[in-house]
Amino acid sequence: MKRSHFNIVTLPHAVVFLSVGLLLLISSPFTTARDYEDFDSSTYKIGLVSSEGGFVFGGFNHLAFSGFERAAQAYDFHAESRESADLEDIRNNIQYFVDEGYDLIISVGSLSQPFIVEAARNNPDIHFALLDGRAEDAPENLSSFVYQVDQAAFMSGFLAAWWSREQNGETPVAGWVGGPPIDEIEKFRAGFESGIAFFNEAHGADVQVIGEHTSGFMKPEEGYAAANRLADAGAVVIFPFAGLTGYGALNAVWERQLWAIGVDTDQVYSYPAVASQLLTSCVKNLDNTVYELIRTFIRNGSWNGETLVYGTLENGDVDLAPFHYFSEHMSDEIREELETIRSGIINGAIATGWDN
Repeated sequence: MKRSHFNIVTLPHAVVFLSVGLLLLISSPFTTARDYEDFDSSTYKIGLVSSEGGFVFGGFNHLAFSGFERAAQAYDFHAESRESADLEDIRNNIQYFVDEGYDLIISVGSLSQPFIVEAARNNPDIHFALLDGRAEDAPENLSSFVYQVDQAAFMSGFLAAWWSREQNGETPVAGWVGGPPIDEIEKFRAGFESGIAFFNEAHGADVQVIGEHTSGFMKPEEGYAAANRLADAGAVVIFPFAGLTGYGALNAVWERQLWAIGVDTDQVYSYPAVASQLLTSCVKNLDNTVYELIRTFIRNGSWNGETLVYGTLENGDVDLAPFHYFSEHMSDEIREELETIRSGIINGAIATGWDN
């Protein structure tokens, strides 16, 4: 039986939610694999650094951790993960793994971009991976893994527009609550708004879209207040994409018995308290990326630094979650339209509003 040396350094104050990992294989962009039997993988040390908030609240950090844990169980290497509460923690945790001589250091989220680029440039013999962020002019020992969440967000917007009109045919409104306006957040916004515009054009409708950015990813009170303002302005479907801040928005949706679209994970599982109000979730399967990049690194023992688009509708690493509680309300017509949109996005006939 393989052994894994698995250590987790956690935040002292964390709220735990249930999350679920989705198992989909993705193609590898790395160098040609050597025979796995040729070497002892237990010599490898691989570290994972969370973005703000740590691994526990059921978002994209937890997905990354799930893939990391799965890889640690499948392969014989020394694994350690470190949670980050803020930017200083992110920088310090990356440096910790550098100082400890780790072979591969993975950081989650665009907030870590300047720190992991600096570390990679200063340590050319260590391999680095930036997950869900893009490092421009990166050194050869750093790869970035990005996700076309605008594709799934476009479908989310179309669905939100349809449900908004179903609930209020006279003045339908859908809304969004986003984190700070960085690229990874703007992808969600652009896709969602474009999906609503596509619905309006296809159906001769006039569904309005309103939204607010928040100042951070760890401020549920801001998300709660923003969602309430959107609801006061008439929004009946709200799409939060703001980390833990978005959980505050979901709480407001539940209290007011409106509807929402979850993000990153299938939030019926990661936040079951609001499951009855979730139409679906706009999922991003970071767990698959972490597992596969570790598997490939262990097999190859080498690294090609580049920016890689992993998450697309075509490979299934971004998608809509099942409709769960709302499945019986989803007509054959709306299901067929969503599948037509999926095909159009994949073949390039439909633009999502975001230039990747």
